[in-house]
Amino acid sequence: MKDIYAYKKSLIFSICYVALATMALFSMYPDSSFHGDWTIYVMLFTLPTSVISFGLLYSGIVNKGIILMIQIIMFFLTWLITYRMMKAKK
Repeated sequence: MKDIYAYKKSLIFSICYVALATMALFSMYPDSSFHGDWTIYVMLFTLPTSVISFGLLYSGIVNKGIILMIQIIMFFLTWLITYRMMKAKK
């Protein structure tokens, strides 16, 4: 029962955290409809999951497919790490 609780809670946390980072990454450009000052604060908050994608965007690689694939990989890594931390905590 404890494993299911940790599994679900870590899944929800990872989805929210990485989705927030992905939305901030795609909103960095001035032509984006969600562009604003909030992106820098969210990027600082979600830096562990968005540092690689931010580096690629900053260097000029604007392919959104590559950024999305990196964020999916970061989602699974975040989920695994938070699940193991929550499981060990119980």
